[in-house]
Amino acid sequence: MTDRDGILNAARKLAETLKESVIYNEYHAALLKVRGQPQLFSKLKEFKQTRAEIESKSAPGSPISIEDEKIISHRYAELANDPGAAEFLTGEKAMLEAYVNVLDIIDEALDIELF
Repeated sequence: MTDRDGILNAARKLAETLKESVIYNEYHAALLKVRGQPQLFSKLKEFKQTRAEIESKSAPGSPISIEDEKIISHRYAELANDPGAAEFLTGEKAMLEAYVNVLDIIDEALDIELF
């Protein structure tokens, strides 16, 4: 087995561990629920697309404009009023935080510079 194979096997094991976690299972259950509601799923996708477009307009590390922040906040509030969307958004946030924590641990453990 090569070093690359070992790294990929470790990544697969980590993915399996994540899939067994409560955080992932709550997120995935909420995702399946919203996928079963095409109109809500479409609204969530539109919100994510709008947020991504707004964030991509800003220079890296720079805050987004107050007007754009209001747009995101307003659309988020509309979605959060729907229990299914709120459950998904909460689960997604927890999953993303766990994902970022894993990346932070890897970053801290390795002395590399990625440009």
